[in-house]
Amino acid sequence: MSFLTPLYALGILAIGLPILLHLIQQAPRKRKEFSSLMFLSPTPPKRTKRKKLDQILLLVFRCLILCLLALAFARPFLKSDNPFVKSDKIEDYYVFLVDSSASMMRGDLWNDALEELGKSLEEVQEEDRACIMHFDTRLVQVLGFDDWKEMGSIQGQQTAVERLRNVTLSWNATHLGAALINASEVLDEVLTQSGKPSPDSTLKIVVITDLQNGSRLDELQGYHWPENLLVEIHPLVPDQTTNAGLQLVGRIADSLDQDSKVQNRIRVTNSMDSEQESFQLEFQEISENGAQKLSSMDVYLLPGQSKVIQTPPMPAEEGNYLKVLLKDGGADYDNGLIVPPTESRKSLVFYIGEEDPNNPEDAYYYLQRVFQLTLDREVTVESQLVKNAPTQEMITRAQEADMIVVAGSPAKPWLPILQQYVRGGGRILFAMKNADMSRDLEKLLEVPALLAVESTRSKYSMLEKLDFTHPILLPFGSSRFSDFTQVHFWKYRNLQVTPIDNANVLAYYDDGAPAWIEVAQGKGQIFIMTSTWKPQDSRLALSTKFVVLLYSILDRGQSFYSEVGQHQVGNTITIRDFLSLEDYTGLQIEKPDGQKIPLNEETSQFSDTDQPGMYQILNGGRRIKSFAVNMDPAESRTGQMSIATLKRMDVPFERFDATRKVIKVLDIEAQPQLAVEVEKQQKLWRWLVLATLVVLILETGLAGWKAKNQKSPKGVS
Repeated sequence: MSFLTPLYALGILAIGLPILLHLIQQAPRKRKEFSSLMFLSPTPPKRTKRKKLDQILLLVFRCLILCLLALAFARPFLKSDNPFVKSDKIEDYYVFLVDSSASMMRGDLWNDALEELGKSLEEVQEEDRACIMHFDTRLVQVLGFDDWKEMGSIQGQQTAVERLRNVTLSWNATHLGAALINASEVLDEVLTQSGKPSPDSTLKIVVITDLQNGSRLDELQGYHWPENLLVEIHPLVPDQTTNAGLQLVGRIADSLDQDSKVQNRIRVTNSMDSEQESFQLEFQEISENGAQKLSSMDVYLLPGQSKVIQTPPMPAEEGNYLKVLLKDGGADYDNGLIVPPTESRKSLVFYIGEEDPNNPEDAYYYLQRVFQLTLDREVTVESQLVKNAPTQEMITRAQEADMIVVAGSPAKPWLPILQQYVRGGGRILFAMKNADMSRDLEKLLEVPALLAVESTRSKYSMLEKLDFTHPILLPFGSSRFSDFTQVHFWKYRNLQVTPIDNANVLAYYDDGAPAWIEVAQGKGQIFIMTSTWKPQDSRLALSTKFVVLLYSILDRGQSFYSEVGQHQVGNTITIRDFLSLEDYTGLQIEKPDGQKIPLNEETSQFSDTDQPGMYQILNGGRRIKSFAVNMDPAESRTGQMSIATLKRMDVPFERFDATRKVIKVLDIEAQPQLAVEVEKQQKLWRWLVLATLVVLILETGLAGWKAKNQKSPKGVS
């Protein structure tokens, strides 16, 4: 047994003091004469060698009370029952995450991370299992649990560090939230395969990162962590904290004419912990002959501030582009920005309905106002009355459309045209303005007996269970944009989706009825709305989300361009969205480092955007298009994030309470904090106080009984 406050145990020694004094024989030092006793002969008391104790049992009870109180104040605990001491046979599970994102290029951060990993791996015992990964926007395994078990602890440590030394740091952003969740799922998977672990096992995720403010944590919102999991962060601090970054935020022009001069706006941001306030920007024109300096300017920024700067006009010669360099910006990994050439993207939306385009109570009135002309995109909306049979000109325009919107029961000749269109890879937005449109949908999808009834709710409905992982709703995935509670629906149709093959419900009403459904049909998709955006049906058209939703349906979420049409490292580029060709055979994409990659002929998608710079699309060696890729601007926010930010998202740093047997300690007395936790867990002092009360009750009862039965002494005659 050990004591948290052992000095209180010295109180036990005080018990012997009254007994010792009682046993010491002392004769009276002074004599007092009484007149009434002067005629009596003195009779000296009968002496013995030592005094005898009287009422032994009462004395024992009273001494025991003092002993128990002293022990309770000493706060004892049992080392043998210590919940923090582990058996050597218990298997622990560790996942080590090492940050390999762009911000780790600063100074010697990567070498520091490898050194920190080596120290952390030394804590893993021979009987434990570990998995080592590195992460940016992805999670890549370096050494798995099975490999670690086969190699053993010492060889596993050496192999993991050696393999990470051969890893090339990426230009990707830091998705810390996704990495933590994926690591948690990896632990859950390995535990499921190996059977239920011991309740004494440690499940720990160790993260080695610079913990910069630009780390993405959106995925952690509302995530349910396993009960026996602990997350441990090892933040790395660079030698030099000063850093400034660049971001392309918009374009301005004299007009929307093709001959107008286009200038770009860029944001320069200085980090919070920066020691520098003065920077210089240099603007270069990049052509086939190399870089030519256009101009430069000085920028003054206090730490934590940002400023929007207007660039010189874009180069007039086709194929040339603008590059911005930040001089003396601290770390140089983010000191360059590619400004893509201005290339307007054209799209056609074909509308089939019967509304008046000038009536604000009709759907077409809002649809034609969604797609506004911008510097980067021109969307044309053409309409056809549903009651009219299609002309050959209208059929041709419909087949060329990027999206067809059906907002009324079309004439019968339209149905086979729409079927052919969607099977060939087109997109149809089918808005049900009444339940009778289920008959048209039934023929379009070629399903029997598709039932739809009008809703009978007396108050408005709201959307719930939205699938933000789907490409169409992906732009709303962030917690800032995922709130649809202000979008109210007064009228909608309860559509039975069971007979529809390949139906994917993306959103429901709060009564469980499907609201938005996507159906794959051949190579294309049909997006079904069971309510329209007309004001008498819903408030959807009055919400800013309506614009984003229609653009996302038009692009199916794969290339939802920002205002400036830029791409970021790691994005998947759909080439068909800005290069209209029937045959993509022989096309290549030349990366900024000169590597040439053949284009996927079936999907025309390119996902190997692993570095910033200008990517050229080549046909027979000749450039036909180009697009720019820049680093995620969040990687320039290099100020260190507070651990409290992660704690607010319920990351389990302190969720390991004293009831969990997770810490290996052989000498608990050498760990004061652990001793406090163990004593709090056992709380033996409560039992000592209870025992004190029991003994006190017995002592009181015994003393009362003896006092009652004691005979009165005889008087002197």
